[in-house]
Amino acid sequence: MSYLVRLCILALLLSQNLAANAEPYNLGASRVAVMDDPWRIEFQDGTKQVTRQDIEQVVKIVGATQGWKVANSTEGRMELTNVIREHTMSVELTYDATGYGIRYLQSTNLLYKELAKGGGTLRVIHGNYNGWIKDLVAGINAGLGVPVQTTIGFAPLEKADAVPFLKEKGREAYKEFLSKPTPRAFAIAPNGAWASSFRRISSRRERDVVENAIERCNRRGKGECKLYALDNRVVWKKTDTVSAAASRALTGADLVQHIARFAATEFNPGARVSFTMSISADGRAERVCKDCPAPTGTGTVTVKSDEGIVCFQWEKVTYPDSGCYRVVPTGANAFEMRGTKRERPIKYSLVP
Repeated sequence: MSYLVRLCILALLLSQNLAANAEPYNLGASRVAVMDDPWRIEFQDGTKQVTRQDIEQVVKIVGATQGWKVANSTEGRMELTNVIREHTMSVELTYDATGYGIRYLQSTNLLYKELAKGGGTLRVIHGNYNGWIKDLVAGINAGLGVPVQTTIGFAPLEKADAVPFLKEKGREAYKEFLSKPTPRAFAIAPNGAWASSFRRISSRRERDVVENAIERCNRRGKGECKLYALDNRVVWKKTDTVSAAASRALTGADLVQHIARFAATEFNPGARVSFTMSISADGRAERVCKDCPAPTGTGTVTVKSDEGIVCFQWEKVTYPDSGCYRVVPTGANAFEMRGTKRERPIKYSLVP
């Protein structure tokens, strides 16, 4: 037998051994999985314009073929429900000219639970739920017929540049973590600390990978480490980043003075959908967005300086989102409004 043939056989045996020993993190029940939520589907630049009516029609047609019914509907938002055998579920679908999103609302008989893991909450549910939402998204995308980019949760697992707080060494460590077998865990902290853990094939008695990653991270992370990735999913939540950024967000008089400077400011410049917004002294806001379903809109603005947030309540406007934001400096004269809940972030610049 030639050397090359022996080498190929050895490589095949090793790969089979790795696959046999790799297994998912033990969540305590064989039927549950980490929830894939929320979903965000972005329409790609250079494609045909998708209208609000297009999305509504496709969702209703595709949803009906899979058992989904529209329970409530307002401009830019639908609540969908489904009953499969003894399982019931409800999701929210929001949409605008840039794409659409789906997030979990509630369910029965789907084993939904919030587990205290990794310094935060790990949401788990019957594994079939993830498959049903995946089928719904695939059907909607096929019906719309435009190229899309799909993100589940905070960011794609393989996107090392999206991991918050990390410096170059940490990002290299994250890339290496992605090559490790499951179960595996990666933890991060606001000060840039990180740690990973995975179960080596030679041992089945090693510590829980989540607990190990958090403990090792906290040695340098001042007790503020949280779980970022578990196995093949990013479990970090956007609110975790917002909480960590709150300490450097504008507050008090600085926030009041900052908002007072708004005068036809352009938001998300260069993006697929940008808009201008101006705020008057009496707390009224005006938004102009030529690519939005409602090109013009008005609303109210409330600056809660003690809490360090600015809140918008729009009238018949689906983008930007109504809700409360923290204003975080991101560069010289550059800022980002980051939602305190599920509001989409918006970027802008203010020249002194």
